[in-house]
Amino acid sequence: MTFPGMIPRRPEDALAVGFTYTGISEEVHAFDVDSGSPVARSFEGLLEICYTLQLRSGWTLQPDFQYIGILAAMC
Repeated sequence: MTFPGMIPRRPEDALAVGFTYTGISEEVHAFDVDSGSPVARSFEGLLEICYTLQLRSGWTLQPDFQYIGILAAMC
């Protein structure tokens, strides 16, 4: 989701937030268990937050934060 113009004096700026989730198949989970891995993966999630700052016409600065996490159960 993108939220443009959140600061009244900066209508060209935008804040963006994204999240995604994916499950790990039972086969991969079983492989982790069978291979002796200390943890068995069950899902992966991603969170991304960025802010686009309009410096001047045609020039932007966009810092970006991403976090990728894998939830795993102890075997």
